Amino acid sequence: MTEPQQLPGEDRPAERERLLRAVRGRLDALGGPTGNGHLHTAEARQETDRLLRHLVAPHPATGGGHALDAEVAYVLGVMYLFVADDRPDAPTAAQDGQCALLLLAPFYCHLPDQPDVLPPPLRAGLDQLLGAEGRRPDAPEEIVQEHAASLANLAMLLLELGITLAYPEAIRVAADLAREALPHLSPDGHDRALAGCNLGYALLLSGPTPVSSPGQADPEQLAEAVSVLRTAFAATPREHPNHARCANGLGLALLASAGQAEDRTQLAEAAAMLRIATQTATEVDQNLPQMYSDLGYTLTLCARTAGEGEEPGPEVREEAVDALRRAVDLTTPAEDGEMLRTRLDRLADAVVIGSPSDDRPRAAAQAEQAVDTLRRLLDLTPEGHPERGDVLLRLAGNRLVAQHPQETIDLLVQGESAYATDPRREQIARALLVEAAMLKGELDSRADLTPEQQADWQAIDDVMLPLLSGDTTGHPMRSVMNLIGLGGEGAGAAARN
Repeated sequence: MTEPQQLPGEDRPAERERLLRAVRGRLDALGGPTGNGHLHTAEARQETDRLLRHLVAPHPATGGGHALDAEVAYVLGVMYLFVADDRPDAPTAAQDGQCALLLLAPFYCHLPDQPDVLPPPLRAGLDQLLGAEGRRPDAPEEIVQEHAASLANLAMLLLELGITLAYPEAIRVAADLAREALPHLSPDGHDRALAGCNLGYALLLSGPTPVSSPGQADPEQLAEAVSVLRTAFAATPREHPNHARCANGLGLALLASAGQAEDRTQLAEAAAMLRIATQTATEVDQNLPQMYSDLGYTLTLCARTAGEGEEPGPEVREEAVDALRRAVDLTTPAEDGEMLRTRLDRLADAVVIGSPSDDRPRAAAQAEQAVDTLRRLLDLTPEGHPERGDVLLRLAGNRLVAQHPQETIDLLVQGESAYATDPRREQIARALLVEAAMLKGELDSRADLTPEQQADWQAIDDVMLPLLSGDTTGHPMRSVMNLIGLGGEGAGAAARN
């Protein structure tokens, strides 16, 4: 879809009127002596697609919000219908035809108390196109149900447009239309569940993204999203093509709710839903890489927020790492470099889940895995990128834990420009340089020792580490450390100093 810019000095109402005149002018010229080629020019396509950005407009009845612009929807629907019908073999004909039917359906199946705005020839053409099964019913209650279904389908179109065009007003109107349609849809079919799922997604996306900014989401809106998605998922059978998408939406809503309420008990259910989404996704689910990424991220949060005595087992780390590696493998920089950066960032966090402070070899092995990921992330974070300094420091920190002090020093010295102008980052870099120098000295002093001698030194480290960290409870040297003033809080303060 092309995206021409607004003309200089032109506001949105003026642009709307200009585009409507242009599209109507082409429709008025249909059947002229020169044929219908004017419908298919690059300019015609650009102006028609640009008019999609005016599909919703400010409306007084919404209290400052937006509503569907019926005039724009009608003109666009007629335009897409004629474009698809005039050249049925064109690459975009199927998409144009579907868009036309979605835009015109609420007019075609208008409510019993509303006037019919479709000209008789257009209605007759739609009757023929839709066939006997798709025609407007006669019974009033069936008309209300079909009209609700048309609004729910239009809500899905607006949701897709809102995501594709970064058009938040369209997403908010999608939520309003889906909410309006929901009570009138038949509970027997899958239309209501699909509409509820779309409503849930629209609620999640119509404000600050709850997953990344849970504190900014509206609590009532978030609670409604969890409720409608839970109901929709329960009514969507495993074999339905929307099953994985609905499970994913519920997982994201629970993840956002857990973040906003600072309630980690919801994380387990969020992970369960996201796991179902990845396991049941089909070829129609184009969002599978993000599903894996969100599952890995949620499992990482579960591990990092565990309380004392709730430390996760190795299977949590393994599942998180596996999910995030799948997400990375399914993403290419050409498709979305920033998305790949996010997934690599999450993977680097996941591989160090449960990294032990009292088991240097194991911590080094996990840090080594993070190093490989962070190197790739640094390569994708160019000079001048606001996050390059943080990525470089994370890489240096993991190189240090992986027992490579000289490489840590070299990395920090060569990459000084990424952190030198930021006091916080510079302070972290200096601390890492000091620790790297100390570790280098320690390793150099042991370089000539036999394996048995190195094991003896490691045994001494294992005994002294709890003491120097301040944990002398039950330690055989506790009385000695207390005597010299390094027991309990004293030892912890000394270690920190």
